[in-house]
Amino acid sequence: MKYYLEITLLPDVEANLGFLWQKIYQQIHIALVDNKIGENESAVAVAFSRYGEKLFPLGDQLRLFAKTEIQLNELNIPTWLSRFKDYVHIKSIKPVPEKITHVCFIREHVKGEAGIEKNAS
Repeated sequence: MKYYLEITLLPDVEANLGFLWQKIYQQIHIALVDNKIGENESAVAVAFSRYGEKLFPLGDQLRLFAKTEIQLNELNIPTWLSRFKDYVHIKSIKPVPEKITHVCFIREHVKGEAGIEKNAS
């Protein structure tokens, strides 16, 4: 991933951080689904850059990563989050610095075994 877009959540008295995460991530999820490149594949990765903060476990920041700047532009996040413009700060797309260490987590859906029916005698 070579480019990223940073979104900072701005809670206030009427909209706490938990409420904002629910609403903002719902919109991000819809945007990612709407722009997927395969059956279960997205060109954009999500990172919780302030994960583990004491105030709120997810922190107050989300970053979206992509291989190209065009992929992030096509996602059009400002439009998806336009209803929340008072509660988010969206920075411009930037290149990922060269000397950054990357960690990749992949979510894999594993189907469980079919239920086994037991007969009572």
